[in-house]
This record gives sequence, C-alpha cells and structure tokens, in this order.
Amino acid sequence: MPDTNTTNHSNPLFDDFTLEDAAPGRRSLPPIVPPVPAEEALAHYALDAALDRRARRRIATATPLAVVIAVPSAAWVEPVERAAESLGSWDRIIVRSGTDRASHRPDRGNEGVVEVLGRGGRILGVAPDPQRHLPSTLTGGADLRITIPHPSSAILRRVIRAATGRTARRLPEPLGLGLDYQEICSAVRLRTSPGSCVRRIQALVSARALTDPGVAAAPLLSELCGYGEAMAWARRLVVDIEAWRRGELAFDAIDRRAVLASPPGLGKSLLARSLARTAGLPLVTTSVSAWFAAGSYLDSVLRSFDQAVAAANAHAPAVLFIDELDALPNRASLIQRDTPWWGTLVSHVLLALDSSLSTATAKLVVLGATNFPQRLDEALVRPGRLSRIIRIQPPDATALAGILRLHLGGDLPGTDLAAVARLGEGASGAQAAAWVEGARRRARAAGRPLAFADLLAEVAPPEIRSPATLRRCALHESGHACVAHLTGAAEVTAISLVDRHGGGYVLTRSAYDPALRRADLEMMVIVGLAGRAAEEMICGGASSGAGGSASSDLAIATGLLASLHGALGLGETLAYRASPEAALGLVALDPELRRTVEADLRRLYACALALVREHRVLVEAVAELLVARRHLDGGDFLRIFRNYARTTRRRRNAGGRHG
Repeated sequence: MPDTNTTNHSNPLFDDFTLEDAAPGRRSLPPIVPPVPAEEALAHYALDAALDRRARRRIATATPLAVVIAVPSAAWVEPVERAAESLGSWDRIIVRSGTDRASHRPDRGNEGVVEVLGRGGRILGVAPDPQRHLPSTLTGGADLRITIPHPSSAILRRVIRAATGRTARRLPEPLGLGLDYQEICSAVRLRTSPGSCVRRIQALVSARALTDPGVAAAPLLSELCGYGEAMAWARRLVVDIEAWRRGELAFDAIDRRAVLASPPGLGKSLLARSLARTAGLPLVTTSVSAWFAAGSYLDSVLRSFDQAVAAANAHAPAVLFIDELDALPNRASLIQRDTPWWGTLVSHVLLALDSSLSTATAKLVVLGATNFPQRLDEALVRPGRLSRIIRIQPPDATALAGILRLHLGGDLPGTDLAAVARLGEGASGAQAAAWVEGARRRARAAGRPLAFADLLAEVAPPEIRSPATLRRCALHESGHACVAHLTGAAEVTAISLVDRHGGGYVLTRSAYDPALRRADLEMMVIVGLAGRAAEEMICGGASSGAGGSASSDLAIATGLLASLHGALGLGETLAYRASPEAALGLVALDPELRRTVEADLRRLYACALALVREHRVLVEAVAELLVARRHLDGGDFLRIFRNYARTTRRRRNAGGRHG
C-alpha cells in the first residue's frame, strides 16, 4: 500500500454538505441517487457520523493541520482514506494497516511528517491503531483525532438505502456486530431489497459466531454448575455487555480481562465457550503451542500470535481466549542466553495486549488460561492487561451432581445424583464427563438403555483391593482427617476410598491465614505425615503409600520444610535461596539443608505418631465406617467425631469421680 497520496477526489455523497449539515442535531444527509455501492457509502457515512461541526470546520479551513483517524480494523484503512480525501486538500496522506511490522511503526516516516508540517502543510494519517502504526510525530502532534467505531444500525440503514434505493424500516439492534468492512459490503448489494440485505448481514454474524466451533454446542452460563468466583465474574461481564449494547455503558468501562487458573480438567475452555455463547460474541481461541505450529523461528511465532489477535479484532466485539499462558516464561526467571528470544516474544505479547485492551476502538474480551498461575510474568497480569487471576476450585458434591446432569442430558430422568456425586467428590468436570461416556459405553455393550448402575460403576469401580490393603488405606486417610480436625488445621469436607487416584483421598478447607507462621507450616507437615503415622501405629509398620510421586505426602512435607528454611525466612537464617516452588530442589543439592529438613521431619513425625496414639479409637472408628461406605462426607465425619468426644468426656468424668 503506498504511504503517500496527494490526489484530491470529489464524491457525490458529500457535494451538497455544508457546515450546518455537520452540526449536532443536523438534518439527514441530502438524498442521493441510488445505486451507490456499499463499499463506497459505508466509509463515508461512518466518517460522517464521527465528525462534529468543529471537526469539519477545522478539516475544511485549518492550515497547517495534522489529522489522525483510528479505524475499526485494517480492512477499513483504504475506504476511509478515500472518504477523507473529499473533506479537503491534503499535502500527504499516510495510510498504514499494521500488516507490515517492518515499516508500519511509529519510528518510520517521521521525517516526512516534519517536512510537511514545517512548511505549513496539511497531513492525514489513517490506521487501526495510530499509536502503534503511524509516525510518532504525527500522533503526538495531531491537531485532530477522529475515531470511527464499528458502524451502528443507523449507519447501516443509510448504507442499505444508498445501495437499494429503499429504507429498511425495522433493523435489529445491534446489527452487524463482529463483521469486518468487506463482509458488510458483501451483504449490502445493489438493486436488492433492504430485507434481504439485513438477512445476509445476520447470516454472516451467525457464521462468525462459530469462529471457535465449540461455541455453538457449548452450554449457556446458566446451565453450568460450580466455578465459584469465575462464574460470578462471567455473569457480570454478560450483564455489562448487554448494557453496552443498549448504549448505557462504554465498552472500556467493562471488566473484560482475566486469567482462569486451575488444575487440568476443571473446565477453563468450556467456561470461555459458554461465556461467548451467552454473550453472543464470536470466540477466537489460540494458545502458545499454536504459535509454534508454523515454525519455531521468532518471526513466524510472532506472526502466528499477531494473526490470532488480528482475527479477534476483525470479529470484534469478540472474546480472545489464550490457552497455556504459563508456556510464556516469566522474564525474571530467564537465563541470560534465553533473554533475547523469549524476552522479545513476551514483550511483543504484552504490547499487543496493551493495544487490544486500551485503544479507543478496542472491543475485545481477553481471557487467558493456565494450570500454573505461579509461573506467569507479573507484567502479564497487572492492571490494564489481564488484570487478575481467578482460581477455579474442584466442584463440590452439589456442583458435581449438576455437571453429571448436564452431561447426561435426557438420560436417567428424575434420578437423584447426589449419592453418586458424593462418591465422586474431588473429581473434575472432565472426569465427570468421562464417567458419563463410560457409562454409555457399558450400556451399549450390554445392548440396553443407560442405567444408574452403569454410572455408579464408572464413578466407584468395583473394589479389587484385598481387605487388608483396603483397611490400611482407610487408616491412612483417617489419620490425615482426624489429625487435621483435632489440631484445627483444616475442616474435613470428604474422605474417600474410591480408587481413582491409586488409593484414597481427603478433601479439606484450610483454616489458615494466607500470611503463614512457622507453627502453621509445621502443623501442615504433621497433618501430611499423619497418614503414615496411622499405618505405623495401628498396622505395625508403614507402607510406600506416603511416598513415590511429586504429589505424595512425603514430597509435600519435605517441600514445605524446604520452603520454610530456604524461601520464607522462617528458619534459622534469613537468606532467600529459591522460590517456594523451587525450594524442594535445594534439598538434593545442599547436604546441610537436607540434614535440617530431615531433623524437622523426624520431630514432626513424632508429633503425628503421638496424636494418632492418643486418638487411636477415633482413627479406627472413622476407618471402619470408611471401609463399609467407601465415601464419607463432612457431616458423616463430624458425627463420628462428636460421638467420640462425648464418649471420651464421659470416661474422663467417670475416672475423675472414681478417683
């Protein structure tokens, strides 16, 4: 595209325009003789709507003059340039779409701007993002800045009349949201009816809503269960978008940026699709790995990312969903050799987000997703960019029952799913979906409709462990739960032997303040070691169940103590040696730290043994009922504990009287 254009053209759409016509409350554009192609009329009417009397007077008479026009997307640049030529004579017009990163930059072309303005000339710049694409001397010294938003239904009504010669009496509001310039023009055709133009525009909008094919099949937000704070944020966003459509709220006033964080399988992608469908917005999905699909050279990675952002802006207002954000490294953790490559990529992403979220024409909801929020660059989630991290917790039993009902659809109507949901508590939404699919496979293999027994068999597979192994596992989980409750470290919400994780599990709600003390961390370690202590105390020896993986009891306990000494300043030294996540690695490298951590582990394990010894009756009672039921909720556990507490109190009282 040429950077300079000095030719003047007259356009019949504006031949009869006067300053009075441009005043607020002015009469309509003088009648024109149809047909006028939409490709020509759309830019002129959109530019006309963006100008007031003062702006039109300055463009017509002022010298010298620097004018900057921001357009909705790259496709608008050339049509708006042609429309602006009819408003006055220009010594130079700079049009930049932003598609050429080498030349469409603020440090290119400044000499020409200075030369034109220095001799008292008139210069015009047109770009989707003037601050990023036009010469900095032009944007910085502009006398007049004009922003052309996405065309309103009123503008489209005038375009349709110009093309068809007739007025569309009823237009849905809004009309054409998400369509780019050529798409609108392709729908508004010469010598057709206004109604057919409107129907073609609506059909294109519907097609655009399927940018991510999962949007059409996604449930509405009202049909989803769980999600906690993330669901509350999504619902507020939909309400605000509706207010914007009614003209009651500016788009840049909407809280429209966040990062969803959770372990895998908790429905981050599903929430993004459901949000897009509920809000009636197209969804453009990308990920860091997708940027590398076309090649690993920095230029190709940057180009892939830019294409995703450009696609979202072309469909704006839209939702841009960026998955795997943690694959972008935190620049503070980069070694010097990696900084030029990764630092450039991260900085480029940050600048693009600034542009997509802060410019006057920006109409994007930007949603990120990560499994590891602690790895994100701080600049990525600061206010003004992605602003916040919203953590999604595993669904509770009530939410899990709702998720199962959603995936079951019309199967098992009227069946109470509360019991099976309690058995599966702690599972993710993805696991719930897999249970339903597995249950359907069982029913198909048996040649019959889906039965409740099929679902139950998926959620709680038949027990294959020996009675001795099952009792040991139950004692292990009971040890964790009883010590957590006795010490006040956490509230027990569920205990289960359902063997989805190779053993059992305990679900708790922590009772600690986020600002942890050394005593708090040590109590967490005692609770973590209590399962092994219960095995040793009651079964006569420990098993390998407390160790093995990086998520095992011993790994977590060791990591907590390593963090206490090497990261949190709660040990004998104040030296910061690693982040809490990396502190565990120091244990293998530093013999002195290893000895310190081992001594703490031994001391705290002795505390866990003492607690299990003192409350052995309670630990065994919980384990016995757990073996019988396979799953206990928080209420079941509390009933056992209260019975134990009453019995213990009576015995003490009786002993006191006897003495």
